Amino acid sequence: MKCEFKNCNKEAETKGYCEEHYPIYRKGDKKIGVYVMEFISKEGTFFYVGMTFSQDINSEVSKHKSAIINQESNKDKKLQKCFNKICLEHPELDRKEVYTNYVKDYPLDSYDAIGGRILQLDEDGTYIEVNDKETIKRIYLNKYESFIRGKIDGRSGVNKKFDFSQLTDDEREIFKFIEYEYIRICKKETYWINKLAETHGRKFCLNKKKLKAVS
Repeated sequence: MKCEFKNCNKEAETKGYCEEHYPIYRKGDKKIGVYVMEFISKEGTFFYVGMTFSQDINSEVSKHKSAIINQESNKDKKLQKCFNKICLEHPELDRKEVYTNYVKDYPLDSYDAIGGRILQLDEDGTYIEVNDKETIKRIYLNKYESFIRGKIDGRSGVNKKFDFSQLTDDEREIFKFIEYEYIRICKKETYWINKLAETHGRKFCLNKKKLKAVS
């Protein structure tokens, strides 16, 4: 079978793509942003809005799914509690079957993985230009995200290893870009939590700490 990439005549190796074009297919498939999980019970549809900045949305949802079905003790306690009630409503089904039939998830606002231009030191000590989104995430995101999260929450020094004053000019530009993107997604998350609370009802919201106070 030939590669599905346009005008490519190489043999397909993985998911219809050749070795050269499969990484491009994978990158194009990765999204960050805001998503919702709906838990359909006899009482009504409960919802949980989540956001991911460093992981693909599908990967993040898969983590929730695993924690819920396998009843992992240290993860997603509110989601598990809601899901357990639905399981009691359908004793004839096992947990996987309940999840398949009564839990839905889909993106609300999604974006391609972070991109942009950065400079990276090569092995010989010279700077090279990097445009690959996954490389940018790997180099900078883990380093900056906890600092940005702490800055938003008003908790300076949340990442003790991060020293903003030691950044180069290039790194400062990347930091500003990542900070802007992170704040944008945080605002989208808050927007959707309150938007869905209006349509579903506030009592069905599983993100109650982020609900705006009723005026």
